[in-house]
Amino acid sequence: MNKPKDIITTENLDFAKDIIGQKFGLLTIKNVVGKNKNNRVVYECQCDCGNICYRLRNEFLRPKDNIDNISCGCYWNNKVERRALELVNSKCKYNMLTPIGIDKIVLDNRKEKTAYIKCKCDCGNEASIEFFHLISGETKSCGCIKGMNWNNIVPNISRSENMYIRVSKDENRGFTSSKLIHLKTPIKFKNEDNNNGI
Repeated sequence: MNKPKDIITTENLDFAKDIIGQKFGLLTIKNVVGKNKNNRVVYECQCDCGNICYRLRNEFLRPKDNIDNISCGCYWNNKVERRALELVNSKCKYNMLTPIGIDKIVLDNRKEKTAYIKCKCDCGNEASIEFFHLISGETKSCGCIKGMNWNNIVPNISRSENMYIRVSKDENRGFTSSKLIHLKTPIKFKNEDNNNGI
């Protein structure tokens, strides 16, 4: 919303000062500008990105879940970068992978942004994992899982018998312990030539 040109009054606005200084989403309310021709109170706001913008009072009176992402517009313009940063800052663990940074942002075949997250694997290696492959669990490690010798880990148990080690997850999605389980559906291992992990 650009600087309003339809302000018709700046009088009798003491009631509107109650939220000055408060922060909603990425916006901090700096000042009351006035009422527009639709009798709506307009505020001057500063976004976390540094931009100044103008918002209507009713935008800040919505349920909290609907204003967490309110901004000058940068939230949606940089949605991929923001979600990648939030994932890294969350310090959550995804299977054997712990996000430690943003590796790169690239354009896919549809010219849409895709984030690659730099992750630390439980084996000690680091890998660059595509954002949705990481959070969906499609990629579970740096690739070390597919290189494990399952017969050495579990004697006399083979993949064809659908018997595998299951590693229990803690509340942060990390690995805590392992035990044998019988799977109704065999684990699908990626092609050995795939270097993006399993």
